[in-house]
Amino acid sequence: MKSLDTGKSVPHASSYTARSPLRRPSDQVCRPSSAIRRLSSVACPAVAASRGGVCRPSSAFTLIELLVVMVIAVVIMAVSLPSFLSMGRGAGMRTAVNNVRSTVALSRQWAITHREQITFVASSTGLVWTTNNVPVLATNDHACYYATNAEGALVQSITDLPLDVSFDVPSASLTFKTDGGLTIGSATTNIVLVDKKNDTIETTISINGLTGGIKVQ
Repeated sequence: MKSLDTGKSVPHASSYTARSPLRRPSDQVCRPSSAIRRLSSVACPAVAASRGGVCRPSSAFTLIELLVVMVIAVVIMAVSLPSFLSMGRGAGMRTAVNNVRSTVALSRQWAITHREQITFVASSTGLVWTTNNVPVLATNDHACYYATNAEGALVQSITDLPLDVSFDVPSASLTFKTDGGLTIGSATTNIVLVDKKNDTIETTISINGLTGGIKVQ
């Protein structure tokens, strides 16, 4: 068929395809090419087959990885537990040494200030306080210490040691004179604190008999 004015042929109307202005969402999805699918199948065939040819990395932990982490955690706990236990025992010993040293020093200071003799007493078997203000031995196994004047009245209250610390002897005492020295003369007196769970761990508090000076060894 020819045009009336130009003489050129015009394509027949049946050669044109009608295009709808609206397309379904499924028509607009970009699908992976066959080359990409083949590459994905080579990289991870099992995952690619189950996910339509697309290989996606997995973010979950495997059972073996979880077991390895648990084993490492158990090993760390087993190695660090003895250190924590010894740290606790060391803290109890340090607290006991500091408290006993302070009580001995206060007893010496009381003797000098009040011009009276003061006796420091350490007991490994425990004490009870009776109605007539006289400390007597008890049957428990709880070490304690205190200080009294010449009349037997308490000038430093009865104080318990930590449960894992005791003295090396059942009972010991030392008396300060009014000048700060000990009544025994120039000899040095030792107060030894030991760990109940490990006898090799001990700390010695030395009191100079002449001057009353206190030193922790």
